[in-house]
Amino acid sequence: MKITKISLTNFRAFKQTQTIEFAPVTLLFGPNSVGKSTVLKALFYVQQILAKGQCNPMYLDALNKKYIGGFENLVHKRDLDTNITLKIEYDKGDAIGSSYAYLYELLSEELDIQLSSPVIDAQTIAVEFEIAWHKFEKTAYIKTYRVEFDGDVIAEVTSSGPKQAFLTFLNYIHPLLLPANHDEWLQVQKDSEANLHPYNRLLLDGVDVYENHDERDQEEWEKLLSQKLLEHFSPLYENAVDEDELLKVLEAHLHNYAENHIKFRALLDKKYVIEDEEIYFEIDDNKFGFAFTNDSTFIIGLNKNTLGIDAFEFLEKHKGIGYSSNNYFVSALHELINLNERNQRNMISIQDHREYSLLHNVLSIETAIGALPPLSKKIRTDLELDTIKHNEIITELLSDVLVAPLDNLLKLLNESLCIGPIRKIPDANYQPLPYIEQSDWYDGSAAWSMLKKASFDELKEIHKWMSDRDKLNLGYGISVKVAKTFNLHNPIYDTHNIESLAPKMDDLIRWHLSDKRLTEMEGVLKAISEIENRVVDPSNEAEYKYDFEQKAIIKQYHRLEKEERNLEFLLEDLKSRKDFEQSSVSLEAKELLKQLDEDNELEELLKNKSFDEAIADLTNRYEDVQAKRYAVLSQADFLKLDTNDLIKGYSIWDQQNDISVEPNEIGTGVSQLMPLIVAAVTQKSGLVACEQPELHLHPRVQVAIGDLLSQNTEHVNYLIETHSEHLILRLLKRIRQNTDKELPFGFKAFTKEKIAINYLEPSKEGVKVKKIRVDDDGEFKDRWPQGFFSERKDELM
Repeated sequence: MKITKISLTNFRAFKQTQTIEFAPVTLLFGPNSVGKSTVLKALFYVQQILAKGQCNPMYLDALNKKYIGGFENLVHKRDLDTNITLKIEYDKGDAIGSSYAYLYELLSEELDIQLSSPVIDAQTIAVEFEIAWHKFEKTAYIKTYRVEFDGDVIAEVTSSGPKQAFLTFLNYIHPLLLPANHDEWLQVQKDSEANLHPYNRLLLDGVDVYENHDERDQEEWEKLLSQKLLEHFSPLYENAVDEDELLKVLEAHLHNYAENHIKFRALLDKKYVIEDEEIYFEIDDNKFGFAFTNDSTFIIGLNKNTLGIDAFEFLEKHKGIGYSSNNYFVSALHELINLNERNQRNMISIQDHREYSLLHNVLSIETAIGALPPLSKKIRTDLELDTIKHNEIITELLSDVLVAPLDNLLKLLNESLCIGPIRKIPDANYQPLPYIEQSDWYDGSAAWSMLKKASFDELKEIHKWMSDRDKLNLGYGISVKVAKTFNLHNPIYDTHNIESLAPKMDDLIRWHLSDKRLTEMEGVLKAISEIENRVVDPSNEAEYKYDFEQKAIIKQYHRLEKEERNLEFLLEDLKSRKDFEQSSVSLEAKELLKQLDEDNELEELLKNKSFDEAIADLTNRYEDVQAKRYAVLSQADFLKLDTNDLIKGYSIWDQQNDISVEPNEIGTGVSQLMPLIVAAVTQKSGLVACEQPELHLHPRVQVAIGDLLSQNTEHVNYLIETHSEHLILRLLKRIRQNTDKELPFGFKAFTKEKIAINYLEPSKEGVKVKKIRVDDDGEFKDRWPQGFFSERKDELM
């Protein structure tokens, strides 16, 4: 999962809604104090709301307890009458994420409603919070919580205070809320001649009640309206005691509806008339018939005898009045939730697709603070359906829609980190943190502790980025301290794996075996002794086979060791003989030596060969035997150590002086960059944010930071606040090289889609965000505001 977008409204310097789209590498540019770091604060403010329910925090935990001063200092211009709105969108990628769909499959057949998990099926999820100040409680709370799945709003929870909330919107026609057997349900409804919701008529028959009226047959249209009027008017009229009561009911329903639909409020002042068992209201001396149902829906009808204007002209003028139908359900799920009769005040009409109206049962839900439901558990509502099974499946569905998106987002934010603008440099007394917390990244201290906990492969990757000439080329690397069985200290660039340490291990083994010293090699010698002297039950085939193999390895090792030693001595003798022959010793002395060595093995080696040829042949034999012994060495169980157990520490390696150094002995720029290097290699999810990574760095290294970011995006996205022109130039170069197929060997493709450049600038309406687009050639498609990055040109003029 990765965050793909954030929108800020009335948050600190942001007044009007500004949206920042995230890419694998997202850069924030702009003048000092414009609000670049505000974007980081918004992300981790949301995290604190989700994790602790704190809408009014004094400090942000993730930013190492950075003081922010509560809601008053976060809302634009400190106006407590203004609400903050923050919206975060994330893409699930290949992840499943949180879900509460435990019983869908078990109950779907029994309940004849086949549901699946909306949050699992969704690809992109967005959550939006409207945060307000409660004057009586003197605290901030979530006033509105809205959820979008795949770009469409699916649910909304509203609250008027910190302690009570209602589910006021549920998008029953969202594709992810339609049951899998929805088409079958629709066909059954149609075949049974049940009244179809207008939206379903559109799906089944392609009849859109909002299409151009001129294209419809007028008589058919009037017939349809008359039928609807009769259906809705009759039950209400028949239940009325007298005309006065009917008018009171009528007026109450009209007020209820008009209060939620501004364009109908003008009807409140009109005169109501009951005439010939029909109800009218008068507009401009014209009478229009209408009827109300007990679910607050009203239908405008036609009375041909008293109507003085064209019906279609009226309906076009008041589009939306005549076609709402809250008597009908759009899906089996819609019917299940809203079928039971409830208090009229809890039933509202919501509109989604164009102006199609859907009956919605307003549910009271348990929340943590305002409209925010508790995380990591099923949501609780006041819904009471006919059976426990029905209740449970709806509870799971609402939890999937309302709670699971928050669980996912909190997990994503918890896995993210922010590296602040000033990073600590550990001194000689620095002790690694036993537990690394998110807040420890802000001052960079987590990076030095992470080196202690990093795997061998991660240390190698960090070393490459620090030292390789085609990467950062800092002049420093990582060395590892090899402990436990072996007391070695080896630069990591010479340590590719356990086998690459074999020569140094072998030197220790041979030295200790020959001298029989039981000091640092006590563990190895003890293991060898146990194998050599072990008595095994021959009837235990597996154990006997294992013991035989291990003893054979040791025996082979000793044989190769003896052969190698003989070749080593022979090679030394041959080289000495060569030196002697080429020396100024008299011919008589040389002849005498030749007679003494007449039967010597050296004479065999030198037969028909020069000294150099003989030395080359013998060297090849020696190296071949040595390689075989190393191979045998790596097979022995007493040397099969896990790399992470073997590596017991790290140190910074000064490549120029070939010595180990402490972090406070390296350049300031290098130490300031280390947290970003370590985070880029070790972080496996979330967002890595960094403020001004270019601090104290040479332009050559600033350029190379672009590669550090572009080549490490498999698991994380980057949000970088920077002023560095050099950094962005490298990213543009890699885009151009990718297009021209000229990327350096080993570099991953980097395209324009993988970078998002945002320029933040102040205005009277708050901070404005301008996206600077890039083309396939690595050229800017948009001009930088106020001549940003024009200093070079100005200075050269």
